[in-house]
Amino acid sequence: MTLTFGKYLDGHNLPWYYVPAWLGVTTPILVMSLAVIGWSDCLLRFRNSSRMQQNLFLWCTLQAVALPAAATIGHSTLYNAERQFLFVLPAAAVFAGVGAAALLGGARRATVRMGLIAVMSFGAALILRDMIGLHPYEYIYFNETVRTADLDRRFETDYWILSGRGAMEWINDQASEEKLVYFQGPRSRLRPFAGANVELVEISGTPIFEKLRKPSYYLAYSRNKFGSRPGPQELLPECRVVYRVERTLGDAVMPLTIVRRCE
Repeated sequence: MTLTFGKYLDGHNLPWYYVPAWLGVTTPILVMSLAVIGWSDCLLRFRNSSRMQQNLFLWCTLQAVALPAAATIGHSTLYNAERQFLFVLPAAAVFAGVGAAALLGGARRATVRMGLIAVMSFGAALILRDMIGLHPYEYIYFNETVRTADLDRRFETDYWILSGRGAMEWINDQASEEKLVYFQGPRSRLRPFAGANVELVEISGTPIFEKLRKPSYYLAYSRNKFGSRPGPQELLPECRVVYRVERTLGDAVMPLTIVRRCE
């Protein structure tokens, strides 16, 4: 199951717009805009280009446009977000560079050229600000088209539970000598960061508060792989939230991993 625009979709039965939608919401708007301009400029100049330039254009078009289009038209399945199409981004960056050069080269007036440089620099600065704010979880970036307060309820965020490290290190730093941690998510993402005095117990299904050993912690990341409510972070409301790993992107505050204390 994958969360897309607030709906849980079966990886074997995805809508036609799945791939372009994910690429569209996770690629910076500046990069997409410049890439479209660059691709169009290359197409217009194709006949007058050298053989090497033509070959590069065709290969980059295959990478950035043709393969995703084939997947879209063919209703390809078994995709979770845009991860299987990250190979699109290097070619898109090439076209974005061409687009920036085409805009600046076509500006005859110095004032227009300086204005374009200012606009592109401002857009790049916004992207840099977002990446600094998300660090070290830059891969959960979403552009401005979907940055609403409920972003984490509309799209997958910390799919690989990378934020589990920060949560586990916080648990390690707590004073109690022996620590019992119930968790949902891949054990391989947590075990390397668990202290020697931490016992990890994986929960399958819905945990029942009365059956848990106490005191203990419950660690939950954001991905709801079964698609049913309540999600992992909404389980065990009897246990108070004592720690959060979260990031802010625009108006959206994304809880990545939370830790509850059950007593």
